[in-house]
Amino acid sequence: MSLNTKQIQQIQVLFAQADMNDFQKIAEMFNTTRRMQERSIKADFAIGQQVRWTGKRGAMTGKITKINRKNIVVNAGPIFGMWNVSPSLLQAA
Repeated sequence: MSLNTKQIQQIQVLFAQADMNDFQKIAEMFNTTRRMQERSIKADFAIGQQVRWTGKRGAMTGKITKINRKNIVVNAGPIFGMWNVSPSLLQAA
């Protein structure tokens, strides 16, 4: 699900009214929700699976070698080596 323009504008209005305590609560909610979404995405991958992503060097492909708490380790071959990739950037190849 993605927010529409009207919802984003409502968030901007609320941010303009927020104080520092509110921003702290917002940051905690944001980080918790992001972690939950990343865990959900990470559960869709398995060791040995071929994946693709866009990295610093452009479009990349590789095989998952390890699934860590926050990132997934992908072997992109002898030329490009090992990469720690956020699960949200990966797609099944």
